[in-house]
Amino acid sequence: MRSIRSDTHSRRAHLAGEYGEGAPDAADARLRELIRERLTEDPDIDASNVIIDVADAQVRLSGSVRDARTRDIIEQCVENCGAKTVRNELSVS
Repeated sequence: MRSIRSDTHSRRAHLAGEYGEGAPDAADARLRELIRERLTEDPDIDASNVIIDVADAQVRLSGSVRDARTRDIIEQCVENCGAKTVRNELSVS
Protein backbone atom coordinates (compact mmCIF):
# COMPACT_ATOMS: atom_id res chain seq x y z
CA MET A 1 0.00 0.00 0.00
CA ARG A 2 1.37 3.43 -0.96
CA SER A 3 1.45 6.24 1.49
CA ILE A 4 -0.36 9.51 0.90
CA ARG A 5 2.99 11.26 0.81
CA SER A 6 4.33 9.11 -2.01
CA ASP A 7 1.11 9.57 -4.03
CA THR A 8 1.37 13.33 -3.62
CA HIS A 9 5.04 13.22 -4.57
CA SER A 10 4.19 11.17 -7.69
CA ARG A 11 1.51 13.65 -8.74
CA ARG A 12 3.91 16.58 -8.28
CA ALA A 13 6.60 14.79 -10.27
CA HIS A 14 4.10 14.06 -13.03
CA LEU A 15 2.93 17.67 -13.17
CA ALA A 16 6.48 18.97 -13.16
CA GLY A 17 7.31 16.71 -16.07
CA GLU A 18 4.14 17.58 -17.94
CA TYR A 19 4.44 21.33 -17.66
CA GLY A 20 8.18 21.72 -17.24
CA GLU A 21 10.03 24.62 -15.72
CA GLY A 22 8.88 27.02 -18.45
CA ALA A 23 5.18 26.70 -17.71
CA PRO A 24 4.74 30.33 -16.55
CA ASP A 25 6.48 31.55 -19.71
CA ALA A 26 4.22 29.38 -21.85
CA ALA A 27 1.12 30.67 -20.04
CA ASP A 28 2.32 34.24 -20.52
CA ALA A 29 2.90 33.60 -24.22
CA ARG A 30 -0.62 32.18 -24.56
CA LEU A 31 -2.08 35.19 -22.75
CA ARG A 32 -0.12 37.59 -24.96
CA GLU A 33 -1.34 35.78 -28.09
CA LEU A 34 -4.96 35.78 -26.86
CA ILE A 35 -4.78 39.52 -26.20
CA ARG A 36 -3.27 40.18 -29.64
CA GLU A 37 -5.98 38.05 -31.32
CA ARG A 38 -8.79 39.84 -29.50
CA LEU A 39 -7.38 43.24 -30.37
CA THR A 40 -7.08 42.38 -34.06
CA GLU A 41 -10.64 40.99 -34.19
CA ASP A 42 -12.11 44.45 -33.60
CA PRO A 43 -11.90 46.52 -36.81
CA ASP A 44 -12.35 49.75 -34.83
CA ILE A 45 -9.16 49.19 -32.82
CA ASP A 46 -5.77 50.00 -34.32
CA ALA A 47 -3.36 48.25 -32.00
CA SER A 48 -0.47 48.21 -34.45
CA ASN A 49 1.58 50.51 -32.19
CA VAL A 50 0.72 48.68 -28.96
CA ILE A 51 3.42 46.69 -27.20
CA ILE A 52 2.18 43.93 -24.89
CA ASP A 53 4.55 42.69 -22.18
CA VAL A 54 3.38 39.81 -19.99
CA ALA A 55 5.09 38.43 -16.90
CA ASP A 56 3.29 36.18 -14.45
CA ALA A 57 -0.08 37.09 -16.04
CA GLN A 58 0.61 40.75 -15.27
CA VAL A 59 0.31 42.82 -18.42
CA ARG A 60 2.07 46.08 -19.27
CA LEU A 61 0.77 48.01 -22.27
CA SER A 62 2.99 50.59 -23.92
CA GLY A 63 3.09 52.40 -27.22
CA SER A 64 0.50 54.75 -28.64
CA VAL A 65 -3.12 54.80 -29.74
CA ARG A 66 -5.19 57.43 -31.53
CA ASP A 67 -7.51 58.41 -28.66
CA ALA A 68 -8.41 57.86 -25.01
CA ARG A 69 -11.44 55.74 -25.92
CA THR A 70 -9.21 53.26 -27.77
CA ARG A 71 -6.79 53.20 -24.82
CA ASP A 72 -9.66 52.33 -22.45
CA ILE A 73 -11.13 49.68 -24.78
CA ILE A 74 -7.73 47.98 -25.06
CA GLU A 75 -7.32 47.95 -21.28
CA GLN A 76 -10.78 46.41 -20.84
CA CYS A 77 -9.99 43.78 -23.47
CA VAL A 78 -6.81 42.80 -21.63
CA GLU A 79 -8.70 42.51 -18.34
CA ASN A 80 -11.32 40.31 -20.05
CA CYS A 81 -8.59 38.01 -21.37
CA GLY A 82 -7.62 37.05 -17.81
CA ALA A 83 -4.73 39.33 -16.89
CA LYS A 84 -4.11 39.53 -13.14
CA THR A 85 -3.19 43.20 -13.43
CA VAL A 86 -2.94 45.72 -16.24
CA ARG A 87 -0.42 48.52 -16.25
CA ASN A 88 -1.66 50.82 -18.99
CA GLU A 89 1.14 53.09 -20.19
CA LEU A 90 -0.41 53.75 -23.59
CA SER A 91 -0.06 57.30 -24.80
CA VAL A 92 -2.58 59.10 -26.97
CA SER A 93 -1.10 60.60 -30.10
